[in-house]
Amino acid sequence: DNMKKIVSKINLLLLSAIGIVSCAGGSAMKDGFKRFYNDSFDDNENGIKIENIKDAKVFYDSSYLLDKNTELSSKKDIKYEFNTETHTRFVNSADGYAITLKDPEAKFDYSLASYRVRAEFNDSVLAVSFESSNPYTASASGWATYRDEWLIRYINNPKFLEDNNLEYVHETTKEVNENGYEVQTFSIVINDNENVDCPYYNISVVRKPNEFIKFYLFVQKSKTDAYQEHLDIINSFKNVEDFGRSSLHVGELELKRNPNWNEETNEYYSRLLDYNTFDFGFFRYSLKGDNEPEARDEHTQKVIDDTKWYKEGMGYDVEILPTYAHLGFGSFDTYFPTTSALQVAGGNGQNDLPVLQFTLQYTRNNNNVSIWNTEENHTPIYDVMRGKYDDYFRTLATEVKKYARPILFRLNNEMNTDWTSYSGMMSLLDPEIFQIGWRRLYDIFEEEGVNNCIWIFNPVADTCPYSSWSEDMCFMPGIDYVQALGVTRYEMMNDDSHSLTFLQGYGPSSALYNKNKKTWANYPWIISEFGCGSGGSNSGELYRNKDKQEAWVEEMFEAFANKRDNNTFKRYSVAVWFNTNDIIGGKIENALWIDPDLTDTVKAFKNGFAKIKENGYK
Repeated sequence: DNMKKIVSKINLLLLSAIGIVSCAGGSAMKDGFKRFYNDSFDDNENGIKIENIKDAKVFYDSSYLLDKNTELSSKKDIKYEFNTETHTRFVNSADGYAITLKDPEAKFDYSLASYRVRAEFNDSVLAVSFESSNPYTASASGWATYRDEWLIRYINNPKFLEDNNLEYVHETTKEVNENGYEVQTFSIVINDNENVDCPYYNISVVRKPNEFIKFYLFVQKSKTDAYQEHLDIINSFKNVEDFGRSSLHVGELELKRNPNWNEETNEYYSRLLDYNTFDFGFFRYSLKGDNEPEARDEHTQKVIDDTKWYKEGMGYDVEILPTYAHLGFGSFDTYFPTTSALQVAGGNGQNDLPVLQFTLQYTRNNNNVSIWNTEENHTPIYDVMRGKYDDYFRTLATEVKKYARPILFRLNNEMNTDWTSYSGMMSLLDPEIFQIGWRRLYDIFEEEGVNNCIWIFNPVADTCPYSSWSEDMCFMPGIDYVQALGVTRYEMMNDDSHSLTFLQGYGPSSALYNKNKKTWANYPWIISEFGCGSGGSNSGELYRNKDKQEAWVEEMFEAFANKRDNNTFKRYSVAVWFNTNDIIGGKIENALWIDPDLTDTVKAFKNGFAKIKENGYK
């Protein structure tokens, strides 16, 4: 009992120190927060005033503040949570806004605060992001282009809802509210939602009528229809003076090996973490499943022929064999290429055979989505959530387990874009739908005893749409579900004024490296897909930039051949060249395939592979 009293007193002293304990008529609480609360935070409609505040927290830098006398710096992340008996007034000082939630115990997640803030309250989850990356002109037409192309392209399309068994619950509205903000609100339900935890979505875009670059995105999902609650939140929104700077607070992600891996997979993963390892691969043709015997044999032979050419033309023995699969095309399901993979891959990092990199994408139309495609809007992601692919996933798991050898398993790459069927734009502007789809497959693999998959989380280097809510880490499914970082950045070499060298794209000063160097410091980095073009025929003379391509390849191999001594490149364990061209309208848009006629580029590859071997990489 004495110990309980001591602990209670200590807790009371700590709480009093940060000003959230009411004693002597509440004077201590009020005195403690006079310097943090100001009248601009008031919400008269919901009774939010200084005299009604019962509890409060200050998030500062990367944790909750314990010393009320701390001097706050404008270079740090600052958020306030003020609670009354019935509400929480949330003030994002760094991003300059305040909102009210009708729940005095709302819980906030600031781990991705530079991208979005997440709040859990009642039976809802709300994500709020401040957006300021519109690349178009600061005009009404520039805003309309950004909004329609990279924000509401799908949620504003009734055909999209129809194709995915979604439905408008309330009429879509766009108006200037009484606080002077233009608000566009969409209210949507995911039908057939027995397995969907929060099927009701209310999404609002909020901006000042004459502001064409900056706006706020609210995405609220709920167990029940929370439309009126959502409108109340939007009506409580107002801008306040911004002070501070929102930041990421995830730190270095902890590395977790899958405890169920078989011995070969464990050993291969250790190889990936070894700075003395560097493996290379080329992609041109995908392997086919045993349910397509004719196509299977044809594609297998093409891979065999290409492998021979790499050996003869570049002096290179294939170390990584990449292949791609979709959930299917139309009503035709796609299966794991068991027979072909065992024939042309089967590597484990030690047996001189190529290791399989298997990319699975949640699409049934080869990611045939674009601003121009307004008719074919189906994405399987909602049916994955509904559990309708569970049997298919179990069949896939059986085949993957039967393969037995280590697999670099790459699920739904380039999700932070507008060109994939599982992008955030096709997922109600909610990256957590991607996470749910990822974890559902992963959990089924675990249930079925799959013990040979190393899962790669692979966003594209530059997020498109340009936004905060769709940034890469918003899609991250969690450290229990990912064992490697995939990185992808192409240099098409079509536009001379914007072409980057290899070092500029991947080196120590690159945006890609600096974005990931801290968060993913403990993980192996795999360039799961990349390449440098030589100039496409759609944009000029074919191969016109072949000299620049050659220089790019030379610089790439110089970095990789000396990677163990370089803090940047030692992280890269694997690289896969996308050795196939991008064809548009019958013409080569991006000449990525290393044509044998590109003799200088082929020579650069041959010399590069020789140098890597000479430097003793395993």
